[in-house]
Amino acid sequence: MRAGGKNKDKNPDGEMTLSGHLREMRNRILICLIVLVVAMLIALSYSSQIVELLLSMGRQYGYQFIYISPQELLIQYFSMSIIVGICVTLPLIFYEVYAF
Repeated sequence: MRAGGKNKDKNPDGEMTLSGHLREMRNRILICLIVLVVAMLIALSYSSQIVELLLSMGRQYGYQFIYISPQELLIQYFSMSIIVGICVTLPLIFYEVYAF
């Protein structure tokens, strides 16, 4: 922003240059990625409880879960944090796409 509050990428009609649009799109993508990573990290701390909740729901219906390899449960924790992170970030992503 220049002094006086005018954006150098906009002309007096309010239209933006190509570089202005690309800069705005980059900033909006960065905001979405930062919020996604923060949401995934927060969800990772709760992923053990989420996975246990889902396992207990399956056990109520008589399912028996097995782990073929030791890292499968760890992979489930990461998968659950990614899914929760995307679900939490989705409204922001929709807003950023609309605002762009």
